[in-house]
Amino acid sequence: MPTTVNGIGTHYYGKRNRSVRRGQCRSCGHVGDLASYDTRLWFVVIFIPIIPLGRKRIIDDCPSCRRHYAAKADEFAIASQLTVSEGKDRYQSEPTVDNALDAHARMLGYHQHDESDAFRKELLERFPQDAGLRAGLANHLDQVGRYDLAAALYAEAHGLEPELPEARVGVAFARMNEGKLEEARRLLSHLEAPGAGQVYSLGPLETLATLYQQRNQHEKALELFRHLLNEYPDAAQLHGVRKMVQVSEKKLKARESILPSREESWLGIFNPWSRGYSSGQKWGAFLGLVGILFATGMALYNDQIRRNRTLHIVSGLTKPVTVQVDNGPPFEVAKQGTVTLPEGAHQVNVSGPVQAAYNVTMEAPYWSRWGSKPVWVVNVAGTAGLIEMQYHYARNPTPPTWTHLIGQTFVARPHIDYPFVDPPDSLPIKKRDGFVTKSGIIVVDADPQQLIQHVTAPDDALAFLETHLPMRPEDAMLFHEYEERLTTLKKQDRGETFLKPGLDRKPVEVNWHRTYQNLLESQGRIDDLRTEYDRRLEAEPDSAMLLYLRSRFEGEAKIRREFMTKARDADPENPWPHFGLGFQAAIEGDWPSALTELQVANAKGLDPDLSQRMITLARLGSGESAKIVEESKATLASTPMDIAALFGLIDAYVSTGRLAEAQQELDAWKAQRQAILSSIAPVVEMLRLHILYGGANFTEFQQAPPPGNDTVVQRYHAAFHLANGQPGKVASDPLLAPKDEMPWDALALSVAYHLAHDDVESERWLAKACERFKTRGAEERMAAAMLTTLDPPDFEAVRDLSLEPSQKLLFLCAVAQQFPALAPQAGELAAELNVTSVPPYQLVRSVFPASKGATTDASKKAAAENETKKESGT
Repeated sequence: MPTTVNGIGTHYYGKRNRSVRRGQCRSCGHVGDLASYDTRLWFVVIFIPIIPLGRKRIIDDCPSCRRHYAAKADEFAIASQLTVSEGKDRYQSEPTVDNALDAHARMLGYHQHDESDAFRKELLERFPQDAGLRAGLANHLDQVGRYDLAAALYAEAHGLEPELPEARVGVAFARMNEGKLEEARRLLSHLEAPGAGQVYSLGPLETLATLYQQRNQHEKALELFRHLLNEYPDAAQLHGVRKMVQVSEKKLKARESILPSREESWLGIFNPWSRGYSSGQKWGAFLGLVGILFATGMALYNDQIRRNRTLHIVSGLTKPVTVQVDNGPPFEVAKQGTVTLPEGAHQVNVSGPVQAAYNVTMEAPYWSRWGSKPVWVVNVAGTAGLIEMQYHYARNPTPPTWTHLIGQTFVARPHIDYPFVDPPDSLPIKKRDGFVTKSGIIVVDADPQQLIQHVTAPDDALAFLETHLPMRPEDAMLFHEYEERLTTLKKQDRGETFLKPGLDRKPVEVNWHRTYQNLLESQGRIDDLRTEYDRRLEAEPDSAMLLYLRSRFEGEAKIRREFMTKARDADPENPWPHFGLGFQAAIEGDWPSALTELQVANAKGLDPDLSQRMITLARLGSGESAKIVEESKATLASTPMDIAALFGLIDAYVSTGRLAEAQQELDAWKAQRQAILSSIAPVVEMLRLHILYGGANFTEFQQAPPPGNDTVVQRYHAAFHLANGQPGKVASDPLLAPKDEMPWDALALSVAYHLAHDDVESERWLAKACERFKTRGAEERMAAAMLTTLDPPDFEAVRDLSLEPSQKLLFLCAVAQQFPALAPQAGELAAELNVTSVPPYQLVRSVFPASKGATTDASKKAAAENETKKESGT
């Protein structure tokens, strides 16, 4: 893989002829979309391409670990075309099983997995009773790691022709893997017949004998060894064979050995072609002769190695750290650095963005110093993306495997073949069926959001985040990850202790304060927050940041708006007050005002991850669906696989009632991607359901396949059932029923049960939702209080409640059902908010039938008003 250090190294640029298949990465085991494409390898400086190093064909690029295969693009394309075409042509002209297997092998050899799947299906249908074909196909699939398919084909072959040797061996290996050794032996009985070694390879019997030996079934192991020695008498002189036989004989305390006497004299140990002695014995004898001559020199060399060991320092922080080892001179490390030290105990002191001290011990056994390559690594605060690799070399190699070391502060390994360097593309393999495994250790330069997913210990994960957060105060998503983990682990106290000292940093770090506020708010400590931020405002009454932050937990909308307006006036360039005012306008259904404020917030530097979804809603509510369609089409023209743009296009059509156009766009996009249709099937199904849901097409939905494991598709199925008056199907389905961490789903179920006139279940799910609301933020607690009171709440308080638009819609539905006197006002506000056809769109329309069509009309009216403003120059 390309590697860069401080922006200098090699890097890929460009993607052409891209294809995607759904499969399992043979490196990390991740199941996802494996991409193959043509690209160009460049030598880069500060990531700027300087020298082209050649076109490459990237094969099976894993989206999780980024490991892949690479070949020269032109050579790969020519060889793939010629080789596969030759095999297919031969099969077409002479459709025999041998030619079919040859063509299938060529397809897999050049990673044409989709073609091979289709071709294999064709072959199985064409030769439904050919056991040899199935055994051959299974052998091919075994070699590319598709073991489940291979096992199934071996089983089919065995079922068709029980005596087929290849099928029996394939099924026998499956039984060995399952630990069913007796069944495996029965299947391999043909290999125990006299003279079988002249016809078959007896390797499976050797494997079975070894497994018997591992299970301490030495009598059966010796039976097989005796047969192997009868078939291959010369094997009795091989050191490895003799050693295995001797192990079982020793365990059984056999009086006589089945091994013949060693034919060679002791002088044969010096014969390099003799296989009667192990290589270790031969080298031992040789070294014994010459050891005296080299003893002094080797001892001096050993001491030289001991005094000059390398300690690696790696860091995943955004700022350099200063490192001092023992009393040596300090030096700076940005991402990676090294220092030469003698073996022994050392103290590594780190200063700068983090303060830490590590006591490390660098030791290696005396006799290992000549041949091994020990590695010692200090990973500052466990922040670097440290990974230990295993590279496998063979004629048909398996992909590398790896182990994450992220979060560990000190790593010591007795031997690493390729520390912090790329391994060679190939190594010489002596035996035809031999293999070589090499180790490596690398650092991947990845975002903490990606690295944190591989820190398994909860406390280590929190420590990892607490190290990164002070250096990434602008990373809203990283703070959200920290908040979610604290809440899940119920360790809000730890978060408060960590965050509180940072509240005094200047300038004010909004994400830091927002996370702190959310943690206290989830515990109902609103008064503590008021006291804290009123005190801060007394000291800095004109601070825009503090005014905005003070507004966030103010329950009364008028006062909340006053704080945000003051914040905006205090610093017009600060994006956060605009964001707050935009959100406030959105939840009140004032989409034009919301759009103006949110766009200003983005223009002034707000993180788009926080505002983009609300901007899209505001644009729909303001009648800009036509613009969204135009922009989405332009994005898809340059980036066809931009799923967000595709969804924006479909939703803009559906939300304005243009269902036929939405379906046409989806069909056109899908038709251009037939080659990867299987890998994008969940996306296509989600968009298809979105169109059906937006059009209330419940009849066609009844024919939809089960939702499977895709959570988005599951949510659409639940939404369909709720809007169609079938809440029981949601409540009784484990895949669709509301989870404890999703109280709004429980409230939606309560609303649906109320529509179905099941008041008992409606009240039960309402109670569940409100109980969960009481463990969350201030707004959810207020919502719970309003829904559980006996008297109708003041509707202005309902209108002012600062909830996400989709949550606000569900809340309005529940308010209208609990307090019918408020239904007209709730319905009016719901009509303004229900601007996108995503759930709970149809459920809201079921609760407020008088508002059906209101959102479309409102959008058209807003669009007309926008056009009038443009024409008048306003």
